[in-house]
Amino acid sequence: MTASHQPDSSVLPAAQTNFLRHKADSRRERGEAQCRAGDLLKGLTLFQLALDTYRSIDDHFNEAYTLQEIGDVHFQLKRLPQALTAYRSALDLYRPLADPLYEAVTLRCIGSTLFSLDQLDSALETYQQAIERFRADDNGPGIADTWISISQVHLCQAHLQLACAALEKAQLLRRAVPDPYGEGLDTLSFARFLLAAGYSAEALTYARQARRLFVTCDALDEVIQADRLLQSLEP
Repeated sequence: MTASHQPDSSVLPAAQTNFLRHKADSRRERGEAQCRAGDLLKGLTLFQLALDTYRSIDDHFNEAYTLQEIGDVHFQLKRLPQALTAYRSALDLYRPLADPLYEAVTLRCIGSTLFSLDQLDSALETYQQAIERFRADDNGPGIADTWISISQVHLCQAHLQLACAALEKAQLLRRAVPDPYGEGLDTLSFARFLLAAGYSAEALTYARQARRLFVTCDALDEVIQADRLLQSLEP
């Protein structure tokens, strides 16, 4: 997903607007490079500079996109309230643009932040909203990924049957493609969620299922990961 929308500013001369947009783009790209290099604070500073410039030319899409990246940095730094504020500000800007994919991705980020804040009911509600926006974009992988996140919430609420049902919905979407590798990743993640929640027997079942899926698509590294989990679970 890349930022490609054009700004809607009609106040500044076109040449000045283009200059400022290029300046903001450059700062954001440098911020992304700093984050990839591990310097999150420097990346955050560059994102903030880019954000201020996008705001000065009324480029609402790129303002939202940069806010989303700012939220990602705060999330990585465990500054969860700041991440939540940035994501919600981005969502408010995306909604009038009628772009369901960006809305959906941002909603899922909000859901993940709420989950990390242990606000499970709010996280669940937000993930459901994300699914609706992914559906509006006809984005099956996004829907499947979000069902996996929902399964984790249900497990934290000790709702095992609901968690398993959420996984099954994700698996059906993967099988429709078909995508055995993606299904295997989902299933292995779910097995780990189960183990963390104390459901060792169920985790063993799903870890075996994940391994079989990885074998069918020759995903040897993932087979090794599944084997490691199985070794910790099998008597």
